[in-house]
Amino acid sequence: MVCNSDLDSTQNVVPSASVADRRVAEAERVLEDVDRLLAGARSALERAEATYSDHTRQCAQLDSRIADRALRISQIVDQLPQSEREIRQQRDQLSVLRTRVDELSDLREAFRSFVEENTMNVVNASERVEQAFAEYAQGFLEEEVSITRSSHRARVGQGGQTIEFPSYALDMTGSDFLDKVRRAGPSDVSESQREFIDLAFRMALIKAASQSGFGSLVIDTPESSLDVVFAKRAAEILIRFGSAHGDNRLVVTSNLVEGSLIPTLVGAAAPDDRDTTRVVDLFEIATPTRAIRHAEQDYAAARRRMFGAAGNNPG
Repeated sequence: MVCNSDLDSTQNVVPSASVADRRVAEAERVLEDVDRLLAGARSALERAEATYSDHTRQCAQLDSRIADRALRISQIVDQLPQSEREIRQQRDQLSVLRTRVDELSDLREAFRSFVEENTMNVVNASERVEQAFAEYAQGFLEEEVSITRSSHRARVGQGGQTIEFPSYALDMTGSDFLDKVRRAGPSDVSESQREFIDLAFRMALIKAASQSGFGSLVIDTPESSLDVVFAKRAAEILIRFGSAHGDNRLVVTSNLVEGSLIPTLVGAAAPDDRDTTRVVDLFEIATPTRAIRHAEQDYAAARRRMFGAAGNNPG
């Protein structure tokens, strides 16, 4: 007895040959069904290929007729008087211009819709941008400075309706007035103020308007127009923005110049003489220019002064 079944009884035993025959028969039926499907697919493919060939011949015939008619039209145009040919050419050019105008109108409308949709994002972030700008700008500048969300209208292209763009207006005190005054444009501030107002605004956008709140900032020669008194102060603002313990990334490129800005930045980037991975010295890795080769000793002395002021040894 196995599982309450009598092994000596053959009443319920099915011969293996019978099971195999049934499996073969079932497989043959499945194969026949697949053959029928394959035959139908091949027939459909043949019909599609025939239709494609027919359409290809028709397209070739149409292309030939179009070429013949274009040649005929060209011959007729050549037979027209000079004035009539010029009128026809002008009409063709006018048709092309009208098509182009319609395309530009569609693009202008799409751009206007894009600006309107994203203006709300600027409005929502404006308070955070204004606060962040005031924080950074006060570190760069001695004057009291602030920005206020505004807008201005301008045309896109040479014609069409104007589009309203979101913007910010700058208010700042001056040496001859104590209250903040609205500045109309870049010419209303000094060159150094203009550069650091722009820098403070970009830093504010990164802090307040980016989705993550972090970003990367690349600055080229920030010392070019910086007041020597504010050099160290500006360096500390940049260091705070690109702190090694934060997620911001700050890249500053500079010439070999006197002042405290670059030594302060170098000292923060490489506080340990043994770790200079965050300072790239092109005097060591770049091909020297003719000026460097001719004044090698002077450049070496300037490098020693700069790295010495930063608390590092240039090697």
